[in-house]
This record gives sequence, C-alpha cells and structure tokens, in this order.
Amino acid sequence: MDIKDFINSLTPEEIEERNNKQLEENQRVYEEFKAAYTKGIYSLDSQPIDSFKLNAPCYHWFLRPKGIKKKHFKKYLPYPIGFFRFNSYIQ
Repeated sequence: MDIKDFINSLTPEEIEERNNKQLEENQRVYEEFKAAYTKGIYSLDSQPIDSFKLNAPCYHWFLRPKGIKKKHFKKYLPYPIGFFRFNSYIQ
C-alpha cells in the first residue's frame, strides 16, 4: 500500500484522531522549548542558547550567539534544513 492509498483509506474519525494527537504533540514540544528558552537553554541539545562550539553545529546558531561568523555557517549548512525549520529562527 502506498501513501496515497493509505491516506484514502482513513476514515474522517481516524483523520481527526491523528490530527488531535499531532496538535497535542506540537503543544508538548512548544512547552518544552519555551521552558528551556526561559532558562537560556536550547531544548533540542540542552546547550546554552548563547553558546557557540565550532565542533558541535546546532540550529541555535541561527540565533547568532557571540563568536559566530558567517564562515561558520558553511560548516553547518550542508546538513539538510527545510524552509520551515530555518524560518522559525529568523522570525
């Protein structure tokens, strides 16, 4: 069964249930991020938001911690990063 067949096989109730579970997960992740952020910590790697370690590239670099330069992004940017993930840092 391919993805199109799978999606077409879902009932409206199943779709609503899956959507609700995703919304709950999104809220959990948001609350986790917000709690860590208020402590100055990046929730995905538990590093200080203002930290910059050249040998440990991280998405929080887009928040421009002290010491980061444009050239440092070249080390990081070859990793896959989608528009929405990147956009969340520049908003």
